[in-house]
Amino acid sequence: KNLRILDLSFNELSHVDELCFLYLLESIDLSYNRIVTFGGMKGLPKLTVLIATNNELSKSLEEILTLKRYC
Repeated sequence: KNLRILDLSFNELSHVDELCFLYLLESIDLSYNRIVTFGGMKGLPKLTVLIATNNELSKSLEEILTLKRYC
């Protein structure tokens, strides 16, 4: 629960769910995975850094704006 920085890069993840319990998370690196959507990343009020390069995001701009509303 006190985690502030999380690096999940290069893990072949296809989705990220249930991160809302990490409410102190400030930075997450999800680069080089197979993530299609950011669903499940809602409720991260302290998140200021999101690195998600080299994934399979299909609606990246729309989902980033939605993510910004919930964080």
